[in-house]
Amino acid sequence: KGNYVFHRTWGVGRIRSVSGDDIAIDFAKKRGHEMSLKMAVSALQTLSKDHIWALKARKSKEELHTKIKENAAWALKILIKSFDNHCSLKQIKAELVPSVLTTGEWSAWSTKAKDVLQHDPLFGVDPDNIDVYTVRERAISIEEKLYNEFKAERKFFNRVDILRKFIRYTEIDDDSEFLNEMIDYFTAFLKATNQENKAYLVASYLIIKNLAKEKRHLTSDLQLNFNSIFDSIEKLTSVYGELKYKEKDDEKDEQGLYNLQRDFLQQIKICIPEWQEAYVKLFPKALDESILHSLKDAGQEEKIVSMIRNCFENYKENRSAVVWFYNNYTESPFYKRAGIPAEKEIITLIHILDITFREIDSHKNTSENKKINKQALSILFDKNLLADYLKDAERDHSERIYTLIQDVKDLDPAEKQKLQNIIKAKFSDFKFAGETEKKAVSRILLVTAGKYTEKQKQLAHIMEVEVPANSKEIAFALSLGDLRENAEYKAAKEKQELLNSTTAKLKGEIERAQIFDPATIDTGHVSFGTTVTLYNETRGENEVYTILGPWESDPDNKIISYLSPLGEALINRRVHDKVDFTMGQNISLFEIQDISAAQI
Repeated sequence: KGNYVFHRTWGVGRIRSVSGDDIAIDFAKKRGHEMSLKMAVSALQTLSKDHIWALKARKSKEELHTKIKENAAWALKILIKSFDNHCSLKQIKAELVPSVLTTGEWSAWSTKAKDVLQHDPLFGVDPDNIDVYTVRERAISIEEKLYNEFKAERKFFNRVDILRKFIRYTEIDDDSEFLNEMIDYFTAFLKATNQENKAYLVASYLIIKNLAKEKRHLTSDLQLNFNSIFDSIEKLTSVYGELKYKEKDDEKDEQGLYNLQRDFLQQIKICIPEWQEAYVKLFPKALDESILHSLKDAGQEEKIVSMIRNCFENYKENRSAVVWFYNNYTESPFYKRAGIPAEKEIITLIHILDITFREIDSHKNTSENKKINKQALSILFDKNLLADYLKDAERDHSERIYTLIQDVKDLDPAEKQKLQNIIKAKFSDFKFAGETEKKAVSRILLVTAGKYTEKQKQLAHIMEVEVPANSKEIAFALSLGDLRENAEYKAAKEKQELLNSTTAKLKGEIERAQIFDPATIDTGHVSFGTTVTLYNETRGENEVYTILGPWESDPDNKIISYLSPLGEALINRRVHDKVDFTMGQNISLFEIQDISAAQI
């Protein structure tokens, strides 16, 4: 009596009484439910009073929300113990979002939780799965905690990161069994007669070499010399890339474990006679200015100049380097000596923009491509490189550049419009072949900033409020029994279908939505964001319409969508143009009297 239980249909309940072979349970929506003890044993799961489900049942959402946000350690202990002391962050998220925390709150809370899991000695990891956490009966030292994580981890470079933390947070002790066992793991790679993974081999060599500064006896484990390791490397840039440290490099690290890429470059310079060639090969991957300084100090200026030219010539493979040079090196004498023409700079950056857009769309190296894409966009548009060039460019150069821009299908149509305006201002008769507003907006949905925010809030409310409420309605309806004559269940399921279709439609529209920049309104022709005055020759009166998108459409107030029949008939028309418009049996003839910017 008084204990909590869970039933897969009725949820959490509390035992009201146990009498002989009968048990009575109070569920939230089924008070005093009776069942036999035999049935209870098979149908119910017992819960401790501190089980997260029991807490959700007896505490208000506001109270639980406050407690969990304020005390991440308490929440983690409750959640992990609720799942047999064996729980991942993925499970924790499923339990908290959206029932207690919103998706936005989870992002900040999970960062705090990870910090607790890493540093609090009462939390550990499962020996067989680094992603599963446990709560300990007793606190352990940070050394033992990190050692246990090291044993549970299966990936090489994740083990390197754990060793880094061990060195950072503990004292190096020759008698530390934990440290010595971790070191043995890396020395084994140096002793292997044929180590196929060269990145593992290089990393192990650099780790042992740096640790040997404090633990002299480790020098005996360096049976391989760096030259022989380097000569065995076939894919130099790949090895360098794998050595990247996931966290921010710690420049104060005396052991040198936090930046294996830096140590790799230093060893190449010290040990390899042809280090200059290796540096030239590595720079497009490393983007480390110290490489350029080393080449300059060695009198290898021409190698730098040739490298710059090569990066622009082979921009597909060196797209990161092209962006880096433009952002960091255009004022250097070496960049100027490379003599990259302004038009070539722009064309190369446009090509990089197009390549990265396409690879992002096909989910290829998404993170890296998004980074490069953002930088290229900033150079071309935020820094006005493209606009400034077009203002002074000859007609054939403008046409060549705009043709390339026109082919970048995922570029913001508003940016294309700005460039069109610049070209039109110089060459009024310029024809933008194949470029019409209808084509530009066919893949996207132009919207105002206000409506975009409104739709996002609407979607969030459905996902975080209406969907969870509907799930509870369905669960309650199921508890009522026979589904064939269950009106509550049918109504709840119909609402679920409506919510699902509304959510899918909203998500699709928001993904396609492109916020319109009022600064790009062009009153030279009818377009999104303009107010057009029409003379209706059929009726002999003026009519005024504002052209916006389907989200803003309000025909009663003379606001129409550019995708509506009348909107499509008016788009791209100019003052004094005649427009025939047919709607059903009604035929109207309009003449455009005036086009002005709408108040958005």
